[in-house]
Amino acid sequence: MEELRPWIGSPPIVDPPDIPGYKLVRGEQLSIVRVSLLGLLLMPIWLIIYNFGVVALGGEMSGSFTVSLPNLIIGVTFAIGLIVFHEALHGAGVLLTGNLPSFGIGPGFAYTTCHKPLTRNGYLLVIVLPLLVINIGAIILGGLLPGAVGWMLFISIINTAGAGGDVWMLVRVMRLPSVARIVDLASGFAVYMPVQATTASPIEP
Repeated sequence: MEELRPWIGSPPIVDPPDIPGYKLVRGEQLSIVRVSLLGLLLMPIWLIIYNFGVVALGGEMSGSFTVSLPNLIIGVTFAIGLIVFHEALHGAGVLLTGNLPSFGIGPGFAYTTCHKPLTRNGYLLVIVLPLLVINIGAIILGGLLPGAVGWMLFISIINTAGAGGDVWMLVRVMRLPSVARIVDLASGFAVYMPVQATTASPIEP
């Protein structure tokens, strides 16, 4: 827990709390190694989607970057700014659910968390907002601004590689019923169901 250092707000919740009227049905633990590998696997898929979108908007395909010292410095600056923007969008998603976000850093990653239970759809919004805004924005700018196509590819590739955890959680959460409540945890998230729903029709693991 000492490795999770809050920037703004409190650190993530460690143990699933009690929620009146709801029963804890399972916890989902996020593996940094697995989601990092997933992010790498998503990169070539995103390259195809990006080029298809750019060409559809009248732009030109891009599959490479020009490596130089100025570009390297700019790229590192963009990458750092992208991390901040990515987490800010997660925070915007939390705000849209009517709650307050907290931000921080861990060993090799940044995080955004919420200390209140969220609905399934609210949690999905928080998860997917950075991927949608940044990657769709990159396609639009790459398609409309020829000089930006390479940089937009770079930004969206970095965003996609870093979103392995988001995609993993997206797939897991989409399978939950709409009545589920989700609490974000330091190690992943906890899933709750209304007490009457758990006795009537338990959800699948």
